[in-house]
Amino acid sequence: MKNFQRRIQLVVSLATLFYGQSLFHVHHGLVVDAAGLSLSNTSLIADETIIAYANEVDINPDGDNFKEVVLKRGQSVIYGCGAAGMRRMGDITMLPSKPQLFSLIDDSTADVKDRAKRTLAHHFLYRSDMQLVGRPHDPLHIDQLLIQYPKDAIIMAKRPENFSLNFGCKFVSKDGKATEIYKWLKVTFRDVYPMAYGCESGFNQLFLNSAPLSPSNYFRIKYHINCYVDPKPGMFIGIYCQPGEKVHPPNCLSKTVSQSDLKVVKFDEKNFDPSFKYDNKSDRLRLFRVPKEGINENVEFGCSCQDSGKWVTKMLIVSNKKDEVIDISRLIKLGDITERTRLRRYVQIMRPGKTVKMVVPADEDITLHNETPATAYLIPENVQVDALINMDSNQDRAEMPLRELVATRGFSVDKHQKHDMIEYTFACASDAIIVLKKTIAAATYDWELWTGVEGKMGLSGIVAIELNFVPTDPFTYGCGVDSRDLFHSDATKVSELKTEDGGLFTECYVSGDIVSPIGFYCPSGYTLDPPDCFTRMKLASTGETVPISAYLPEARALPGNNIRVLDTSIMKSGNDSVKYSDDTLLCKCIDKDGVDRAVIHIHFSEERGEMSTHGKDAA
Repeated sequence: MKNFQRRIQLVVSLATLFYGQSLFHVHHGLVVDAAGLSLSNTSLIADETIIAYANEVDINPDGDNFKEVVLKRGQSVIYGCGAAGMRRMGDITMLPSKPQLFSLIDDSTADVKDRAKRTLAHHFLYRSDMQLVGRPHDPLHIDQLLIQYPKDAIIMAKRPENFSLNFGCKFVSKDGKATEIYKWLKVTFRDVYPMAYGCESGFNQLFLNSAPLSPSNYFRIKYHINCYVDPKPGMFIGIYCQPGEKVHPPNCLSKTVSQSDLKVVKFDEKNFDPSFKYDNKSDRLRLFRVPKEGINENVEFGCSCQDSGKWVTKMLIVSNKKDEVIDISRLIKLGDITERTRLRRYVQIMRPGKTVKMVVPADEDITLHNETPATAYLIPENVQVDALINMDSNQDRAEMPLRELVATRGFSVDKHQKHDMIEYTFACASDAIIVLKKTIAAATYDWELWTGVEGKMGLSGIVAIELNFVPTDPFTYGCGVDSRDLFHSDATKVSELKTEDGGLFTECYVSGDIVSPIGFYCPSGYTLDPPDCFTRMKLASTGETVPISAYLPEARALPGNNIRVLDTSIMKSGNDSVKYSDDTLLCKCIDKDGVDRAVIHIHFSEERGEMSTHGKDAA
């Protein structure tokens, strides 16, 4: 970074000699100023590019409004937008406003003004173990970015074949015409891996299933070892080891560690997709792809990260077992849990068809295998209702009702006492509905082991059982048949009435141009009216079936496993494309006896009454 700062200082200093002319022209691998003087031999490496809009010549609307730079490993680009002297001509702004965290959306079909308003967080576009976007030193008050592809960086992208970060430079003149001029920079990265599910020994959150750890919790950071991944058809799975560590065995995943006896065995080739090819240069990353037909047999295998002392710092365990038993009582009897146990962490994926059993001693006062007396506590105490839940990436876990993390149909927690043991069974039915209410969808149950003499008891270790819920449907604004908890409680007007047959009739009103996504739940065996709800809907006043595009042209109906979804996220309140009306569009859900059980109304009246208008950002 210091070298980059020195380079930009020198380049900008030389550029001031030519102020009033076009500051820089782009020449990949070489930077040439307006006078034709090559600066590469004095300050820049051959793999560095500079693009700057720093005066009225650069910002000319008749000039090149789009530039693309392709970065390979070891290359970088410095992007400048504006200079102190330009303020007298107008306002110049780099887009997005937080370019180190967000990127403009790469959509060549959209108008440039619309594209400049639409952003995505970097975390949703890519993951990396190194910083790709930073800010170099700024001696001339030019709004600058350093976009780099460090030689040793690992990048995993949602679209690995065409991964890019996009930035803009907006200039509004003070000539009385308020002319808006946009300049666009697309930085494309080559040699990028696909986003995967997996495990890492560092804290870069490289994988899709990565969950932030609390830095204040010593046990959860220091002894966060075992990591489980449930293989799904077509899924990318991998392991990443931080610098100074290596993957074991070295030829993983052609050979793996059998979890039954921890021996290195040959990887069964039918468990991976042979068509998946990637350049395996790094000895700290391994990836494979589950075949599209999936892994049918019950298997459990893995690889690990080892430090220079050959200590295991992370263990990836790939397991597709439908039924898992975590028997703490048995581990105590076998001497596998002692007063020296620090943290043993079991991570399970909760999805339809999965069952996890947790067995703990019924008595708090226990005796370990070596006759050491101890006391054990299960936290939270009421496992059937509560769980330990991460509030956000900056807070420790809090004990709260599980329903505040996830809304479900077909998920249960049962408790049975058998002699001196208590068995908790977490079960998802094969047709379960899972809706996540929080970004971090992990419910944890800690079995704490305390040892020592009376009055001087200390925490010796924790056995943590973490359930990661995989959603079947999104968390939406709307309603459905007997399903109020599956939807946002705000920004939606919902009424429920008892029917003559003792059933429940649900009706809700949602502002179509304000909240997103919108959802409607009609159970299997019931009838949707119209059957293509959210593509077409009925006018409440006449019953006529109309396309929703006639009212919300940019809305998209999305397929859902159980909940119908309408995406209006690109709509803006007051958007000229919205056809405002005092009427509403509706869909119905009708039971087998022909009785209406749920109705959703979508309205878009400019007079919205008391409806809440904050749901758009919340979604």
